[in-house]
Amino acid sequence: MDEETIRLTAYRIWEQQGKPDGQDFVHWLQAREELTPGQRDSSSGSIENNVTQPVSVQSKRQAAPSSTTRKARGKKLEA
Repeated sequence: MDEETIRLTAYRIWEQQGKPDGQDFVHWLQAREELTPGQRDSSSGSIENNVTQPVSVQSKRQAAPSSTTRKARGKKLEA
């Protein structure tokens, strides 16, 4: 399925619903679902599964110390 087909289907849905403002994303999803019923698993289209989860600050510090942390460690060693 190509984007042009989804776009045209979403446009048709928008017209059928009375051309409401601010519903373009909903119409896009409806068009995609209409064109591929049953071909996707239940989670593939959800926004939650397409967003990278944030990493906690603590995890970042453990993974790669910042240059400031390295400098501070160096000063401790010199003292």
